Order: sequence, then C-alpha cells, then structure tokens
Amino acid sequence: MYDVVLVAFEGPDRYSFVGGLATRMIDLADALVDRGHQVRHIFVGDPKLPAVEERSNGSLILERWSQTEERHYVISPLRWATTVFAGSGEYTNVKACTAALTQVAAQTGQVEAMSALAHALGET
Repeated sequence: MYDVVLVAFEGPDRYSFVGGLATRMIDLADALVDRGHQVRHIFVGDPKLPAVEERSNGSLILERWSQTEERHYVISPLRWATTVFAGSGEYTNVKACTAALTQVAAQTGQVEAMSALAHALGET
C-alpha cells in the first residue's frame, strides 16, 4: 500500500526531462521517502527502461506509464496536454506527448490511441 501516488508526465528518466517539472517531482518523491512515506511515481518514461523500478529499498516505486498494461489511461491526458502545450508554444512538450502516444498506438492499435496520435500530430 502506498501513502502517496505521484502522477506526472515527467519523471527521473532523462527521456522525460522536458521542462522543470521533472526536477520538482524527483525532489518531492525523495522528500516524501525521507519522511517515511511509501511513494509510487507514475510518469511517461524511457521505453528502454523497465516498466516498473524499485528504489530506496522499496519505498519508491517508479512506474513508466506508457509501458504498463494500464497505458490506455494515459491517452486522454496526453491528448489534452498536446493542446495545452501547443497553445502555449511549448513544442518540445508537444513532441514528447506525441512520442508517447506513438508508442501506445503502435503497441495497442487502439482506436482511441490512433485518434489521439492524429490529434497530437496536428498540433506539431
């Protein structure tokens, strides 16, 4: 059982360092672990790394969202994020969301994933 679940697009993988949020999420997770909490950090991570990784003697679990069976839950937020990022001119973040949607669409072939990918490509 986890005391805290952190959900973000960015996380500790170099792959997911898009803006300043990654550093904040890493610092927050570390601070919570240091205070004795069990933390699960879910993020869009490097597809070459394990889907789930344990750190800090099991007190911190990293879950790379786009690689898990639950990856369909990331589709709607990624689609929404591409619009927000494009609207604010953050095209590096748009490309990161598009890359994640590309992976999910290629692996699952879900209609929702394909639609979200088409939307994201339209924002680039």
